Amino acid sequence: MNKGRFYLFACWLLLTACNSGIFIEEFAPGMPAEVTVQCGKPTVIHFANDDWELRSGTRYDYDLVKFTIERTAPTELTILATECLYDEPYDFQLEVENAYVTKSINLRIEPGAKYQVDSVAYDWGNDYYESDKIMPGGGANYTNQGREPAVFGIYPFHSAELIEQLSFSDTSLDYFPLVFGNPLPQIVVPELVDGEPVLRGHSMTLLPSTFTRSLDDGTIVRFKVEAGETLPVKVWLYCEEYHVSFTVYASNTQSGSKRTISGEYRYRRPYDYLFIPQNAIIP
Repeated sequence: MNKGRFYLFACWLLLTACNSGIFIEEFAPGMPAEVTVQCGKPTVIHFANDDWELRSGTRYDYDLVKFTIERTAPTELTILATECLYDEPYDFQLEVENAYVTKSINLRIEPGAKYQVDSVAYDWGNDYYESDKIMPGGGANYTNQGREPAVFGIYPFHSAELIEQLSFSDTSLDYFPLVFGNPLPQIVVPELVDGEPVLRGHSMTLLPSTFTRSLDDGTIVRFKVEAGETLPVKVWLYCEEYHVSFTVYASNTQSGSKRTISGEYRYRRPYDYLFIPQNAIIP
């Protein structure tokens, strides 16, 4: 390369570097490293000129955070978060670029409003009820080592529990406080009256959970074991069992969004017992 060509090439490199530097300064002078975004309020980032492109996507519709990034003017970028259900700010790296450089800004989306329960609809037409389900209630082998008949006693309702359960599909325990906040809302669940489900104010927390309550009322069954014999005893519990599917309808007053959550309510209550062998019972 002769000196003339080398000189021209060096000048071209110098001009390119200078122009690139000038472009960078004009493209994003004083660009902040972080921008705070509040749900429901548009946040606008201004640029010095229009010679740039958005490298990030434009619409983000995640389960717990929703926002859009839109070029609303040649030199403006508008961020609108409609929903952020996290309890802490959600960080997102925004990137813009041109042929020379890529610039990034951390978007810090502040938590927004939580959802509230509007209604609960039960699928009464497909519920299930059984009044004489039999469940094991315990038992043991009782040995009389004496020379005379002996009387033993067993408490048939010792292990009996009323069980109520709420279960949900495709949801975790963390999901509910994130969506609804704390304290969690209550939903009215059915009670059984003469085998029929009724809604009259009994409620459970909207959360995958199991509630149990002991039904041991101190009832004792006494039975006789002959001298030198061993008597195997079994107790069976008669239970009524009920389950029904439901749908929770919820809305977010800030974003206007709506959600539905599908679940199932289960109920089981022991109400009587069967003692085996019956002929050993002392009236």
